[in-house]
This record gives sequence, structure tokens and C-alpha cells, in this order.
Amino acid sequence: MIVQKLGTKAISLSYSEVAKTAYEVSRPQLAILLLEYEHDVAQQVPLLLSMSQDSQALRKSLQSGDTDLIYLTILHLSRKTNSTGELFRILNTDPYIGKYLEVYCRLTNNMDLLRDYYYQEDERMKSAMELLKEACNEKEVTQLMINPD
Repeated sequence: MIVQKLGTKAISLSYSEVAKTAYEVSRPQLAILLLEYEHDVAQQVPLLLSMSQDSQALRKSLQSGDTDLIYLTILHLSRKTNSTGELFRILNTDPYIGKYLEVYCRLTNNMDLLRDYYYQEDERMKSAMELLKEACNEKEVTQLMINPD
């Protein structure tokens, strides 16, 4: 109804600002509705995350294909959730999130989260490869490889 009343003026309007104001005055449903009209996903996702609309923020970031938004969403969710199980439950709503999570874990050097993810997904080979890489990076192993005597 608001969009219809604004007519052609609505094209240049920042819906995210209006949605943020709606959320601040305790109108979360209106804020979510207004965000649907925002064309810039980079404006939608952070606001959805701040409104605890995690699944919707994840969906929007994945649909956009913007890796920065996807990693922002993963970072937010990993900090917000109390357990890795809860995090994986949220992330498993999309079949492609696993690849993004793997890259995110490597970029942030969060190998514990990556190992937990592989365990959760029953990826034994990938888990073993990560453990082997980690073992090869240990100082003692590197020294033995250089000086086997």
C-alpha cells in the first residue's frame, strides 16, 4: 500500500532506510515487507541480520551470489549461534552453502569449524585431508622431512 501511494517516487526511495525506521518503532513485519522492495541486496542483508531474520538474510545473500554478503552472513551466524549444531542447522537450508563455508573457514583460519562441518556432513575423506595438511604444517614434521637423520 505504501509503495502504491508513492507511485513513481518510490523508484528512487531507499526502502532499507524506511524499513530500518519501521523496525526501530516496533513494526518488524512492515520492515520485512519494505525490504522486499529494496533493490540493493547489500542494504537488505545487514538489516535482515540485525532484525534476526537469519534464514531470509542467508537466502538473499546466496541468491545475490555476492561472496562478501555470504561470508558476512556466515560470520554473523557463527557469532550468534550457541552451538555448531545450531549453526549447521541454519546453514543446511541451502545445498550450496557448504562450499562457501569451506572457503570461509580457510580464509578465517577456523579449522575447528571446518572439521566440525566435515564431521556433521560425514565427509571423512575431506576431514582426513585437513588433518593430514595440519600435521604436515607442524614444525617437527617439517624438520623431519628436511633432515630425516
